[in-house]
Amino acid sequence: MLQTFRKHSGGIFAKVLFGLLVASFAFFGIEDIFSSYTSMQPIAKVGEISISQEEFMRSYQKIVTRMQTMAKGKLKPDDIRRMGIDKRVLDDLVNSAVLDNEIKYLGLRVSNAALEGFIKSVPAFQNKAGQFDRNQFRYLLYSNEMSESGFINESREGLLKQQLIGTLSASVRLPEKYKEIIFLSQEQQKVFDAIYLPLAKGKVDAEATDQELEQLYQLQQDTFAQPELRTISVLIVDPVKVQAGIKIPAERLQQEYEARRDSFKTPELRDVMQLTFTSKSDAEKAQSELAAGQTPAVVLKAHKGDAKTYAKAGEDKFSADHAKAIFATAKGGVTDVLSSAFGWAVFKITDVEASHVLSFDKVKDQIESSLKNDIYAAQMTELQNKIEDGLAGGTPAEELAKEYHLEAMTFKEIDNAGFDVSEKSVVPEKLKEVVLENAFSQDEGVASSLINTTDGRSVAVVVNKITHKMTPAFNDIKPKVKKVWFEQRQREAVAKLAQDIVAKTKSKADFAAQAKSHGLSVRTLAPVSRVSLEEGKYVDDKVTPQALRVGFALAPTQAGFAPVKDGYVVLMPVKTLPFDLVKNKEKHDNFDKALKLMVQRDFQESYIEALKKKIKLDIRQDVLQRLLDR
Repeated sequence: MLQTFRKHSGGIFAKVLFGLLVASFAFFGIEDIFSSYTSMQPIAKVGEISISQEEFMRSYQKIVTRMQTMAKGKLKPDDIRRMGIDKRVLDDLVNSAVLDNEIKYLGLRVSNAALEGFIKSVPAFQNKAGQFDRNQFRYLLYSNEMSESGFINESREGLLKQQLIGTLSASVRLPEKYKEIIFLSQEQQKVFDAIYLPLAKGKVDAEATDQELEQLYQLQQDTFAQPELRTISVLIVDPVKVQAGIKIPAERLQQEYEARRDSFKTPELRDVMQLTFTSKSDAEKAQSELAAGQTPAVVLKAHKGDAKTYAKAGEDKFSADHAKAIFATAKGGVTDVLSSAFGWAVFKITDVEASHVLSFDKVKDQIESSLKNDIYAAQMTELQNKIEDGLAGGTPAEELAKEYHLEAMTFKEIDNAGFDVSEKSVVPEKLKEVVLENAFSQDEGVASSLINTTDGRSVAVVVNKITHKMTPAFNDIKPKVKKVWFEQRQREAVAKLAQDIVAKTKSKADFAAQAKSHGLSVRTLAPVSRVSLEEGKYVDDKVTPQALRVGFALAPTQAGFAPVKDGYVVLMPVKTLPFDLVKNKEKHDNFDKALKLMVQRDFQESYIEALKKKIKLDIRQDVLQRLLDR
C-alpha cells in the first residue's frame, strides 16, 4: 500500500488528498483535532484495561458533589485539591481494574440465576412481605439516576470481585484467644489513681534577664503574634419582627375571607368499616347480607373475614377506586365488592361528617398571617435593594437599621473565631457561621449582599476596619513575654517534679507517700476503657483522654505522667475490672464482625498490591493534570 502511495505521490490523486487534509485542519482547527486526540487518551492503563478520562471524571464529580453537599457548597477548587480526591478516585479505579484483569485471566463468571438471586435479595427492593417488588426496584434506580442495565452490570462486576477476593479473604481468620485479648484491651475498664500537679507547684527562683526575654521573643514569634482582627457591622432582617409591624385592617381580613371562602371548606369525613375476605364469592355473600341488615360481626364470623375501621377518614386514606365507591355511598350503606391488595373488600359507611365552611373567627389568624407573608414578600425585594444600595453607597448599617426598623450590631476587633481582644466570644451562635465567613472573605469597606441564615433571618456584613496580623514590638509586650517565660519555667519545674514522683514510685503505698510529701492528694478516677477514650469522654475535670492513654500503657504498680492544660498529672493503674463476655455478647459479636472486616480489608489490600506487581501499570499523570486543570 505504501509503495502504491509513493508511486502516485506526484499525481493528481495525492494532491487532492493532501488538499482535503489541509482543508480539514483549516475548517476544524488543528488545535481542536489535537484536543480531541488528547481527550481520547486514557488516564491509566492497567494490564489490558484502560481507564478513560470520562470514567475518571464521572467518579470524581460524584465524590466532589457529595463533599460539596456535606460542606454546604463552601469547598473551593484548592480545598478539593488539598483533600486529594483525585488520588483517591484514581486509586479506586486502578484497584478495580487490577481485579478485573485477574477475573478475566482466571475466566470467572457469574450466572444469570446467581445475579437474579442477588438482586432479589436486596432488602431495599422488597415489599413488606419480603418479596422482590419490581416497581420498587425501578423507582429506586430512577431516584438514583441509574439505568436498569447499568445497575445489573455493576452488580455482576461486584459479584465477580466478591467471588475472587471474598472467597480468598473469607478464609483468613484470627485465633479466638487473640481476638479476645484485643477485645478486652479495648472494652475492659481500668481504675487509675491520679496526682494532679498544678503549675503553681513549680518553683521558679530565678528572674528572667532582658537577654533571655528577647531571645524568647525572637524564637517564638508566633506565640506573641496578634492575629488579624476585624471590626464589622451586621445588619439583620428578621421576618418575624418585620411582619409584626405590618397592620392589616379588619375590613381587609373580611374581604379576603369572602374571596377565599371555598378554600376554608373542610373535606367530607367518614367513619368506615372495611371487611376483607379471601375469596370473591365470600365477599359477595357478605355484601348481600350486610345490605340486608345483618351485623358486621355475624358476617365476618360466617365468612371468615377480617375487619379494619377508619375514624373520620378523608378520601386520601383510600385508593382512588375505593374512595370513589366509599364517598358515593350513603350513611349506613355498603359498597359493592372491590378488589384489594389482601383479597376482596366491602366497605360499610357508619357515619358521615358533611363538608362545611369554617367560620371567619376560626381562620382569621390564618388569613392575617397569609396576608402579612404576601406583603412582606412584596416589600422584601424592594427592602433588599434599598439595603444593598445603601451599604454599597457607604451608609452605615446603624443608620439603615434605624430608617427601616431593623437590627444592627457592631463587633470591634474580633478574630476569625468570633473572639474579641479580651478573648470573649461576642458573635451570637446562630449568626456566627454566616457572619464570620463573610467578615473574613471581604476587603475593608466592602459590604456583603443579604444572606439567609439557618433560622430564617437575613444578614448583611460590612467590614469597617482590618487590623492585619502583626507581632508587636518587644517593648510593647515585654510583660507578656515575661509571663510566658515564667510559665514555661514553671512547667519545666512541674515536669521535673512529676518525673521524680514516677521514679520513686514502686507501689500504691509509694504513690500515696509521694503525694503527701509534696502536699498533694491522690484521687481515684472513675473506671474507664480505651473505647470511651476514643469517644473523647472525660472521667475527671483535670485528666484528659490524651493523658489517660499514657495510663493504659502502664503495667500494674507502675506510674507515668502526662501534661494537661494547667500542669501535669501522674497516673497509676490500680485495678482492672472483670468483664462479663456472656452479658456483653452482642457487643462482642459486633466487635468480632468489625475485626473480621478489618482483617479481610487488610488482606484484600495486600492481595491487590501483589497483583499490581505482575501486571503492567501505566498512569498518565500529564493527562490527569490537564484534565483537572480544565
